[in-house]
Amino acid sequence: MAAKTRRRAKTSSEAQKVIEDEAPLDPSELPAGQQQRRARIVRTALRMLQRSEYVDIQMRDVGERADVALGTVYRYFASKERLFAAVLVEWSRSMHEGIQSDPLKGDDVPARLNDIMSRAFDAFELRPQVFRVVMALEDSTDPHTLSLLHEFSVHAHESFSEPLKDLAPEDAAAVVNVVTAILSDALRSIVLGGLTMAEARARMVRGIELIFSPAPKPQRRPRRLPAAATV
Repeated sequence: MAAKTRRRAKTSSEAQKVIEDEAPLDPSELPAGQQQRRARIVRTALRMLQRSEYVDIQMRDVGERADVALGTVYRYFASKERLFAAVLVEWSRSMHEGIQSDPLKGDDVPARLNDIMSRAFDAFELRPQVFRVVMALEDSTDPHTLSLLHEFSVHAHESFSEPLKDLAPEDAAAVVNVVTAILSDALRSIVLGGLTMAEARARMVRGIELIFSPAPKPQRRPRRLPAAATV
């Protein structure tokens, strides 16, 4: 009896491994009904993430809330990592749509950039668990999860590029790289308890100020006089 149980467990584990090794279904190639079902699963998981931590959410619970069988959830997302990587993509798209519906404020590029980065901090302050998912998935070794995480990053870069349209493309890309690095480091420090939200926001404001300010002149150090000779 115990041997049969072990064989069933091994068979189940091997089957799951096969599913995880398969490339995920491309949403754009799915029939309309399946696209809607997949989207419902993702939106359900996103709503659950807005109330609970990633580590506390179970795939079975997502299926029940989305009114689909657990097997259906796994058909579209072979692992919890892949599901929540898709959740991050959906979240970044909704953030970008919010920017489109509520134009950035400010009379110049630095002011508009400060506005969008302030909105980013607002979003993460409201849902800190979202960035904790980012941190968790960064350690993934699954190429399909990492591909979705890259898509999430691309959407974020597109959003942060909105106030930089007056700049040369290569300059805009460089600015986005800098501010996203500041944002990521600041949010990571907040999660780890090394920085307050106010300090993180101030760090971003100072960073943008330095990006668009003339290069600071080096301070001249006072000349040190030689020590007086002793007799």
